[in-house]
Amino acid sequence: MTLDFVPNCPPYPYTTAENSPFTKVSLIERVPHIVTDIINHLHKEILKLDQNSDADSLRIEETKFIISELSKIKHEMTTGKVIPLLEHDSVGDVEEYNNYIKTYFDSQTWLQAPFLLWETYLYRRIKGLFARSKTIASFDYFEELKIKALFQSKTAILKLSKRLVDNLNNCKAQAEAHTNADQLAILNEVAFLEVLHNSLWGNQTDLSMFPDLKAEDLVSMQQKLLSEDANKSSTIHNDSQLIYDYFLNISSNNPNSNITVGIVLDNSGFELFGDLLLATWLIEMNYANKVIFHTKPFPWYVSDVTPNDFSYVINTLANESTFRNSPNSCPAEIDALVSLGSKWQSYVDSKKWVVETDLFWTSPYPTCFLPTKNPKLWNSLCESKLLFFKGDLNYRKLISDLAWPVDTPFKKAIGSLSNPKQNAAPNTDNFPVIVALRTSKADVMVGVDLKIAQQLEDSDPNWRTSGKYGVIQANI
Repeated sequence: MTLDFVPNCPPYPYTTAENSPFTKVSLIERVPHIVTDIINHLHKEILKLDQNSDADSLRIEETKFIISELSKIKHEMTTGKVIPLLEHDSVGDVEEYNNYIKTYFDSQTWLQAPFLLWETYLYRRIKGLFARSKTIASFDYFEELKIKALFQSKTAILKLSKRLVDNLNNCKAQAEAHTNADQLAILNEVAFLEVLHNSLWGNQTDLSMFPDLKAEDLVSMQQKLLSEDANKSSTIHNDSQLIYDYFLNISSNNPNSNITVGIVLDNSGFELFGDLLLATWLIEMNYANKVIFHTKPFPWYVSDVTPNDFSYVINTLANESTFRNSPNSCPAEIDALVSLGSKWQSYVDSKKWVVETDLFWTSPYPTCFLPTKNPKLWNSLCESKLLFFKGDLNYRKLISDLAWPVDTPFKKAIGSLSNPKQNAAPNTDNFPVIVALRTSKADVMVGVDLKIAQQLEDSDPNWRTSGKYGVIQANI
């Protein structure tokens, strides 16, 4: 097995702070702002502790040390220093990271290094600061933000819950009533496409890209999602129909066999909620017997899902008291949400829904290196008929964060994931279909018609990075 390309000799350039204004702003302003937010959060945590308590003294000391180290990282980033190797910690991937840096990007500065490398390295280095402590090794420094964003999404969560329950009940009732087959097919298709698009546009609420996202901005985004057809013109490549047809095909050809679908998750909160709706539809409509959710193993890119986040969201939304006494709450919507939450808990208990995590998802590697770098994980992923990759970072990793020509076919850009004969891991006879659901918040993009891309360049020069435009792409 060989890599798709040598990491320091890619077929197209990486985006860096030297060749991309957006990446430079990310390096100098946006991401340091996130580090500052962690520092401020830690200062607040210190204030909660007893300054005169022996029990709290070590935690205070370790927290102050982490604050000082975070300040050093900010200085490195904004002054163009060489990226240092990671210090040893208990996470288990330091050697992997350091070998990758030494072999392919040795002595590169933050300005010179690929965006994908320095950004993943940053979040991994932050995790290391906590992992080396004795008192706050498991502290989730992004948890408060994720919880806040979930509750700010109440209105959209309730309305979409009611809509999904109504759609499911309607489709099942029409099937039991032996509705005309063509009419039933249209009903099922429209409902599936709706829940798929909800999963896509939930990706707009990415706290690593919009660290100052205000409650009213979040509500505005979600109101657009709730507006019928509001995002059709903003989906600039749309393989929804191909994906639906694929599900019809595998479910009709495998009526008595197990069909597993994987979802490589991105953000917690509202986006995870949309992913849960999609997974519910797949189970309830018999398009899948099992859904595996792939999470990050520790706090990552501010709002990415960890196993704890997954459990928290399900248990919170299943709790009838969560929104019952909220202002302007609709009892029917709350009932729908609680019924879904109860269903989700039963899926987890019965193993219809499974949560898995792996350090590969927080590694610096592009995803095309997965069959080679982590064949055990790849073999496991190949048990799924289809893999959804959610969000901007997963998309960037899928296409190696390279400056491909914008009309490059998605299937070509994801490399060996579409070519089992070239780089297949052992014992993988069937590769899963790869589907990307991404709202664009970085420069790299593939699979977009040249005419559409040019129109966007003329009308909205920041179309690649604004989060206003999305793609649904599959290697079918």
